[in-house]
Amino acid sequence: RMARKNPIFIIEKDDTPTAFFSLKRIDEHTAELPLIYIDLDGIGAGIGTACVDYIENWLNENWPEVDALIVDTVIPKYNSGFYKKTGFEEAESTYCEFLGRKIKALRLIKIIRD
Repeated sequence: RMARKNPIFIIEKDDTPTAFFSLKRIDEHTAELPLIYIDLDGIGAGIGTACVDYIENWLNENWPEVDALIVDTVIPKYNSGFYKKTGFEEAESTYCEFLGRKIKALRLIKIIRD
């Protein structure tokens, strides 16, 4: 269902998928990174940083009015360090819905351009 509404990107290394992510347009000036996955063997190899760089370039070319990228994480102690390293800053507490349940999350934001 997600692929019908939002672009999905797959990263391959030696013809093997190693990561994927999706983007969602929230409003005229905001996009969301609702999903990013990096194969566990690729963590620490720069794949995630390359994905965020690619996202920023893609947004500039395809959705040039977008000036902010948000991501919500339900495990901020585990992965907020990665997001902060790639230029995201903590924005606010929020909730994500999963299987009809609200789960506390942390929203991070990256300003693409002022």
